[in-house]
Amino acid sequence: MDFQNKTVIITGASNGFGKGIAVAYVNAGARVVLADMDEKAGQVLQQELGDKALFVKTDVRKEEDIQHLMTKTMGHFHQIDILINNAGVSRFAPLHDLTVEAWDDVINTNLRSVFIASKEASKFMKNGGSIVN
Repeated sequence: MDFQNKTVIITGASNGFGKGIAVAYVNAGARVVLADMDEKAGQVLQQELGDKALFVKTDVRKEEDIQHLMTKTMGHFHQIDILINNAGVSRFAPLHDLTVEAWDDVINTNLRSVFIASKEASKFMKNGGSIVN
């Protein structure tokens, strides 16, 4: 597939699936924005991918971080074509041991952030775009 002249934001982009997604999009010609809390890994990946990549330190649980991500993307690449909501966490524990705080973290990372990122990115996808959850 050809993604020339497309800008893709990937949350949870510094490691694992997110890193693989970023590499695949760059290899297909896209510009990628690497959104992650892991600053060291994000900067290393940005260097590996070259000028088609931009790392933005982002905690997807924070609405202001997501808004900053969109602003930085527009300022650097001037468009948003695709949003990949990849960031996610899980907590493995017996139900009776799972704290409300741990549950809230899962919901805020895996669900609330998807809504906020999708809402914020869609503001810049005036001529269409794709959101992958």
